[in-house]
Amino acid sequence: MRLSEQPLADASLIKRRNRFVAEVRLADGSETIAHVPNTGRMGELMLPGAALRLSFNPAPNRKTDYTLLAVSYQDRWVCIDATMANRLAYEYFVSLPEINDLRREVTRGDSRFDLAGTFDGRPGAIEVKSVNLVVKCGGRACACFPDAPTARGRKHLRSLIDGVRAGYADGLCFVVQREDAVCVIPNEATDSEFAALLREGISAGLCVTALRCQVTRDEISITGELPVDAFASNKGMIKRI
Repeated sequence: MRLSEQPLADASLIKRRNRFVAEVRLADGSETIAHVPNTGRMGELMLPGAALRLSFNPAPNRKTDYTLLAVSYQDRWVCIDATMANRLAYEYFVSLPEINDLRREVTRGDSRFDLAGTFDGRPGAIEVKSVNLVVKCGGRACACFPDAPTARGRKHLRSLIDGVRAGYADGLCFVVQREDAVCVIPNEATDSEFAALLREGISAGLCVTALRCQVTRDEISITGELPVDAFASNKGMIKRI
């Protein structure tokens, strides 16, 4: 699918002003700001001078006319739009014959999940996580989540674990929005509690899936699944790629 239905533009990064705003230089040399739809640190991606792809969508209720969608890193495009992960996951799961009545943004109890439906006849929910960070860990290029401590992610995992223990067919899906990873591991060095909860969930029967994407200047598509090595540890052995 296209990175955006809105017109796309080239730019380069001047600096990331805060979690939600980046200062950018457009192809004509003019400078402006762009919304950053990702709260992760992305320290290895958001470097001054990095080539960017933006969408142009001016509107009266927006503070910026542009949204930052992708960053070029080591001659590869990385999609940093966290909302894209939900769209890709829906496209993938809705095509599977064992999944029916797939819906988006579904509330159960005090949690709101990205997807919900019936899985081989059992009701369940799926929480989707966008992954942009890849590190060298044990000689492998591993996609790593989270990029920053995530209280929200831990809350979702606890709710999914409770759901599995109550009989729901719950799952977690990592969408790796770059193509250079060979597996997904928890970022224990950044959020050890999330890593512990992920392992607890898998032991309880939580279904964990990871999807790899191919990203170009204009498009992104799922190319297949990646293995999830939830019991790998990256403590003391991280080298960001």
